Amino acid sequence: MADNAPGFVWRLKGGDAPTDTVVHEYGDHLLINFSVWESREALWNFTYRSEHLPVLRRRREWFHHIAEPYSVMWWIPEGTIPGLDEGMSRLARLRERGPSPEAFTFRDFHEAPAPSLG
Repeated sequence: MADNAPGFVWRLKGGDAPTDTVVHEYGDHLLINFSVWESREALWNFTYRSEHLPVLRRRREWFHHIAEPYSVMWWIPEGTIPGLDEGMSRLARLRERGPSPEAFTFRDFHEAPAPSLG
């Protein structure tokens, strides 16, 4: 669904099939959903205002409840594709230090940094 949504840029895929999961070294009980979007609004609209919402509402049928943050956002320069290691590092930062401009959530959002003039 995400691949065709307005504002979608890229997502880490485990193969060519839409249901292929990402192979990683972070434990067998972790499903990776790692993507890049043009804006917060584009991601919000996909997450909460598209055909994705009914699936999201059923997440408790498939996943354990986690008491700590399990998703993280951060700003990247246009044209950049982040690595999974960076994503896991940002998630660890959010869990350890709380929201900041380097690691935040929809609830504790931080605006994009101002472009440098240099």
